[in-house]
Amino acid sequence: MKSVIITGASVLAIALATPAMAQDNTSNVTQTGTNATATVNQTGADATSDILQEADANTAVVNQMGTLGGDSDIVQTGSNNSALVNQDDDGDDTFFSDPNVPPSSISNISQGGDFNAANVNQTTQTALNPNVSNIDQGGSFNIANVTQFDDEQSSLINQSSDNNTANVLQGVSQVGTDETYNNDSQVYQGGTGSHTANVTQLSRNGSSFVDQSGEANTANVLQDIEGNSSSTIFQSGASGLANVTQTGGSEDSTIDQSAFNNVARVTQSGGGNTSSIGQSADFNEALVEQTGAGNTSSILQSSDAGPGSIFGGGLLIDPNNTGAAGVFQSGDNNSSGVSLDGQSNFAWINQSGDSNSSEVFATGVATLAYVNQIGDNNQSNVNQSGTFDNFTFGVSVTQIGDDNISNLNQSGNNALADVLQEGNNGLSNINQGGNFNTADLYQLGDDNVSAIEQTGDSNTADVDQLGNDNMSTILQPGSFNTATVLQTSDGNTSNVNQGGSNNTATVTQGL
Repeated sequence: MKSVIITGASVLAIALATPAMAQDNTSNVTQTGTNATATVNQTGADATSDILQEADANTAVVNQMGTLGGDSDIVQTGSNNSALVNQDDDGDDTFFSDPNVPPSSISNISQGGDFNAANVNQTTQTALNPNVSNIDQGGSFNIANVTQFDDEQSSLINQSSDNNTANVLQGVSQVGTDETYNNDSQVYQGGTGSHTANVTQLSRNGSSFVDQSGEANTANVLQDIEGNSSSTIFQSGASGLANVTQTGGSEDSTIDQSAFNNVARVTQSGGGNTSSIGQSADFNEALVEQTGAGNTSSILQSSDAGPGSIFGGGLLIDPNNTGAAGVFQSGDNNSSGVSLDGQSNFAWINQSGDSNSSEVFATGVATLAYVNQIGDNNQSNVNQSGTFDNFTFGVSVTQIGDDNISNLNQSGNNALADVLQEGNNGLSNINQGGNFNTADLYQLGDDNVSAIEQTGDSNTADVDQLGNDNMSTILQPGSFNTATVLQTSDGNTSNVNQGGSNNTATVTQGL
């Protein structure tokens, strides 16, 4: 007890007894408790340090080495807390002059629980506004690490539960340059704890917000190369994983996980892309990759666990996941929307080109949709509300060309639809309301139109349009009917209507 009090007093005495050598530095240390240790090293100028420790076994170390000055406030009320603050600068401040030079670094640490550890490293370069770090740990066994380079960085970490880890890196050490400034990071960790948040901001004007109020969630954010990107992550469920990588400019990503064992991964490397993912049911996975500019993606997953799962394409990390959505956009100004309700629904959308639009809505059980658009101004709409007994592709839509439109609605069970449009200005409408129906459409050419409606059971429709300006209509309200249409020249028209059962119609038009 006596030796500890002397150590604390000697540190305070040294800090206050040498103002001339420290060039107007100020240090205040108050320690009430046992085994508390405070070390303040001020070798720069205009630095201010305040430490208050009112518990036992606390340790605080402050190193202030810059010539522009730094402010450090540490308050530790609890037991076995540890805080380390390093503040430095390169002395480059062309924006202010004495006596109006603001501090280059500001750090506030308050630890009110037990066994907490907080480490802050601030190296300010080409200062306009200071780097600011605020850490508040109210639980126990929490760890927070903040490293800030360049200037105008802002980091806030709040840990109010147990066993959380937060790591924040802002800026790049680049002497003489000013390219990675003004990033903002906010991390809130509550709930039952055991969260992990890693935020890395290596560009400029980036914004990251992580709110973990559930249990054992993990969030990783990387903002690099270009600037002005925004990432928002809400994790109120348990055992969720959210990864966001933004290397383009003015990217925007929002992830909301409110259920158990969800996975969301977003990669944005173009410019001005927007991604939104909402996961409100268990065991879902979402993957978004945007490499163009001005693309928009929205994924909503409220699909519960159903009769099975699917593996393929490296999409699913966890084999227990029973729902998945993947969106891949490599062109400009593409729009994609996926809404999966019901049980065990899956959707993949790939858009390579400009100004394509795709929507997938699934409210059934074990449905599967695949949409591939290569070209410009294509539109695809898929609505599935039936039940599927296995995971062969329930719906496949491929559009290669420009200005094609595909509308597909399946409300029956075990229905299959395959649409391939190669050409321009094609139109396809498929409506299947019965059970075990199959529709197969192939359009090779321009300005072809096809309509298929099957409301009975076990019907088959096969349409091949291999010319231009062809039109085909198939209506089969009965059951066990088969219709086959082949158009191999231009300007043909075919109408098939089969209302009974076990009928077969074959139409061939062309040379």
